[in-house]
Amino acid sequence: KEHAVLRTQTFYGNVVDGTMVHLATMNLMLRGLPDVRILKRNALTQTMDRDRRAEFDLPLDGYDVILANPPFSGKLDRDRIVDDVKVGTATNTELLFVKYMLNSLRKDGRCGVVVPEGVLFGSTRGHKELRRQLLENNTLHAVMSLPNGVFQPYSGVKTDVVNRFVTPQ
Repeated sequence: KEHAVLRTQTFYGNVVDGTMVHLATMNLMLRGLPDVRILKRNALTQTMDRDRRAEFDLPLDGYDVILANPPFSGKLDRDRIVDDVKVGTATNTELLFVKYMLNSLRKDGRCGVVVPEGVLFGSTRGHKELRRQLLENNTLHAVMSLPNGVFQPYSGVKTDVVNRFVTPQ
């Protein structure tokens, strides 16, 4: 029974790039998890209401655990960003993705996410607002500073792991 739950009700994802959808799905299939749901979708510009979530057999009340390494340094046109993920007037994708993850958790859910260091130390209103929401509405258990160059050659951005923030019950 536990293996059936692992195979059918555990792994979900959203990716903008169709090739990445296929690679992620194939990777999990090779590990014995053929029933994963990796959707080709931009979660920052497309909402998914409860009926649409049910159509894809996604958890209706959010996810228990989210682990992510969202893209860094992206920007979106302000008018394309869905209201659910807005953080003030920020257009930085790293801020919007953290907000999306917070919104996607169940009330007692946990999240671990790799973020550029600017998310924690940036001085814009969006950075400050996201930090305020993290601290006031969640329990932040740990922040781990990663060494420079961890994601070389893909990115030279200094990163941190925000480890296990939990939404209140």
